[in-house]
Amino acid sequence: MKRDMSNKEELFFVENLNPDNIFQAMERADFVYLYYIDLESKNNTKKVYLSTLAERLHQPMNVLSKGMKRLQDKGYVEWKLDHVVEKTYVELTITAIELLASQESALEEVYRRLHEKFSEEELGIVTAVMKEARKIAREVTEK
Repeated sequence: MKRDMSNKEELFFVENLNPDNIFQAMERADFVYLYYIDLESKNNTKKVYLSTLAERLHQPMNVLSKGMKRLQDKGYVEWKLDHVVEKTYVELTITAIELLASQESALEEVYRRLHEKFSEEELGIVTAVMKEARKIAREVTEK
């Protein structure tokens, strides 16, 4: 059965509220993980323990482990064991560092161009609307 895409509600989300359109170098979920691994590695030592990352991202360890496995399969992270404290940690690969830099550059360009087009007040309104849209979407999907 062919789907009629003339439904304005569906088109609103497909055409307007898809942040994945900004993510070209990698998937948004991968970017979020890599961003926080990079951030933690710069804030602390080079070792980013899974337990620290799970806490930072507010994710249960099993969900985080699946995400890290996916990143490992893509060649973005390496899992290692710290034998001193008997904890697992991850490190970014060169591939991930390069992709992260490329994606960050694209995000900076989008942000710069938004600031050229809209005032700070207008961007504040857009941000507030987007946050509220995410909140409503979560409420609906969590029912």
